[in-house]
This record gives sequence, structure tokens and C-alpha cells, in this order.
Amino acid sequence: PNVKNQFRTLRVPPKDCLDKIRAQLRMKGMNGMRSMITLFRKFDVNGDNRLDHHEISWLLKQNGHYLTEAEFEQLFRYFDKNNDGVLTLSELINGVRGQMSDARVAVVKEAWQRMCYEKEMNVDEFRKFYQEENVSEKFASMMQDMDFNTDGKIQYSEFCDYYTNISPSFNEDFAFKEFVYSSWGMN
Repeated sequence: PNVKNQFRTLRVPPKDCLDKIRAQLRMKGMNGMRSMITLFRKFDVNGDNRLDHHEISWLLKQNGHYLTEAEFEQLFRYFDKNNDGVLTLSELINGVRGQMSDARVAVVKEAWQRMCYEKEMNVDEFRKFYQEENVSEKFASMMQDMDFNTDGKIQYSEFCDYYTNISPSFNEDFAFKEFVYSSWGMN
């Protein structure tokens, strides 16, 4: 928005706070980010995809993230890029999950290119590649998280978002790569 420079909030990345949250999410494994998304939708009773300061605080507590008031204030200010006093689901999730390393992006791209030469794939065709017996996540459960717009097709962007969301669950690039390879029969 049109905010004068002298009124802009200094946004220092809350590294220690994010490290704390990400460590807690890793302890929850694959369900870490999923539980945060589920709680966001639960707290968003009016369906406008926005939660205020108080609601985000409660969401984090419900998800097992106990921050000091100062940590929470720094985190909220950092995520609230447009200073409107609310966070959308994407602002929260993008802030918490961060970006994938180049090595992880390359693994995801390689998996997609082995399955599809287009920008999207029908879910029924997509299912043929999934090696459910090699991983703990059922295909239907994964689809709930991946097919975000529920159109019955998986776009490359949805595929990338899914893996970006679960990426914080893995400490090491090697473990992430093994998971992706096992999921799609690339071993």
C-alpha cells in the first residue's frame, strides 16, 4: 500500500522464532504444516482467508508453538507485509515454511519431469506414478493437500507448493530427496 517510508515497519526476519516453530513442525513430521493449515481454516469462521492478530496467536498456541509476546509481535509484523493487521493463509504458510533450497527444487522438478511434460496432469494419471507402498502417506491424503483448487488436475505449481510445504519436515536435503524419490518410484 501507499505507506510513507518513515512509517514502514522494519522487518527483520525473526530467525530464532522461525527456527523454534520449524523445529516443532519437524517433530510433528508430515502433519506439521498440515495441522497449521487445518487450524487456520478452522479459525477462519467467516471464510475470508484472513486471521487477525489475536486469531493467529491462538492458532500458533493450538498448534503447540508457545512464543513470548515479543517473539509473536516480531513474527506477526514480519509476516504482515502489507501492514493490514491480518494474515492470509499464504502469508502465514509462506512465512513459516520459507523457500526450498536449490537442491530440493531440483529434486521436485526432476520428479515432475519424469511424470509429466506438460504444466498439469489429471489426478487419475498422476495416481499411476505414486508409490504408496514406499511411503507413509496415502494418495487420497496427499491429494487433499496437493490439489489445492480441487479441480481434479495437478499443476506443476501445486506439486511444488506441496513439497515446499513439507520441506521443513526434513532436516537434510538427502532425506528430502529420498522421500520424493520413494514417493514416485525414482530409486
